Amino acid sequence: TMHLYIYSSQTIPSDPSGNNNDGRYQNLLGVTGYFEDVKQQEQNIVFENKYSTEEIEISVKKIWEDSENEKNIRPESITVTLLANGDEYAEIVLSEENEWNHIFTNLPLYNNGEKVEYTIKENNAPKGYVTFYEGNTETGFIIRNVLSEETNNPQTGDNILFYVATLALSVLGLIGSGLYTYKNKRIN
Repeated sequence: TMHLYIYSSQTIPSDPSGNNNDGRYQNLLGVTGYFEDVKQQEQNIVFENKYSTEEIEISVKKIWEDSENEKNIRPESITVTLLANGDEYAEIVLSEENEWNHIFTNLPLYNNGEKVEYTIKENNAPKGYVTFYEGNTETGFIIRNVLSEETNNPQTGDNILFYVATLALSVLGLIGSGLYTYKNKRIN
């Protein structure tokens, strides 16, 4: 959707020879997002600088790579922030209820004549997942949460006491076995 608003108006007199000079004054501002409408009015040239309020839509989709939540650690929802030029612009909640999808609408393409750069971030990324961001403003964004290796393969350190005790008993068993063998050889 494009809406046009008159931003400013300026009158420039024609040159002394009477030429309207509209070609010479085209794109006087040269600012992205603005264009000029040049009109001849009697002996003056009128520039109307108009500002484009073109709007865009940006989609965001959440993808879970966790074998259909087999570890049962997937949160019921996540919060996603849309950033405009690095500043927080909007926030939404994704969940099964909205099929982990959302479309941000009515977003200005320009701010003060400069194109807006939109990005996203997931707030409080869920524990046990690694988060990846894909896409852009034109194609939409994907937030991909992949079950982390640590979650898929628990560390052996989780049962360290068991392993230390097993090692200690094994060492004692070897020592005892060695002493028994040594003693039996001395007697024979």
